[in-house]
Amino acid sequence: MEATMNRSAFRFIALQGGVCLLALAALPLLAVIGIMARGAVIALAACAVALCALLYPVSVRFREWLKTQAEVEYRHRGLRLARGVLLHPAHSWARWEGDRIAVGADDLLLSTLGPVDAIDLPASGSRAVQGRPLFRVRHGERSVEVCSPLSGSVCESNPVLPLHPRLMNEQPFTHGWAVRLAPSAATVDEIDSLRPARQAREWFNDEVDRALAFSASNAASTAALCDGIDEAAWRRLTPMFETASRESRERLGEER
Repeated sequence: MEATMNRSAFRFIALQGGVCLLALAALPLLAVIGIMARGAVIALAACAVALCALLYPVSVRFREWLKTQAEVEYRHRGLRLARGVLLHPAHSWARWEGDRIAVGADDLLLSTLGPVDAIDLPASGSRAVQGRPLFRVRHGERSVEVCSPLSGSVCESNPVLPLHPRLMNEQPFTHGWAVRLAPSAATVDEIDSLRPARQAREWFNDEVDRALAFSASNAASTAALCDGIDEAAWRRLTPMFETASRESRERLGEER
């Protein structure tokens, strides 16, 4: 029995030694592979830089594409659209922040309404349902119930907005966020109904142009857009923000 135990111990030691030798023998090979892979990455990067240098002076489309990749936000007739948000057809937006979702209203909605005088935010723990009112923004006698872009539960409301509501107009996609949501089980499926801002530019352009067409001044710029919107135009524009027209949903759905 003792001899059997000795043989088993010897086999175990030999096996462990063999594994160590194989690992040591593989180190030079792994080092060579690493060096070659690094060289390949450097070569690919050099080729990409050379290709960019060739295309930039001769291709207008490439220059425009390169410009959009560096943009933090996109502008159309003076209105901003942040690149890192998901858009709902009723002009609310969502952005993942860790395991929470920041929510706000886009620049078109806020510019059409005018400088925000007051905002009604939901209480912590409130339930948010996609497409249903989540918070209300006011300017004078006008107000908009902003739809929630996704479902979830309200875990935080922006404490600065009740004191400085116009922060929403000034920085709608950053410090002007309204609430943060904890996602629900339905959130993953609902995200497919939203569109990343980079894919929804044409839709955003059309919506801005549509709002300008309702303006009494019919200006080419959105500066003081709310001043050119009378009560009749406001009544026609409000559904665009509160429920999203079928036409708006279809146009945004086509932006893929």
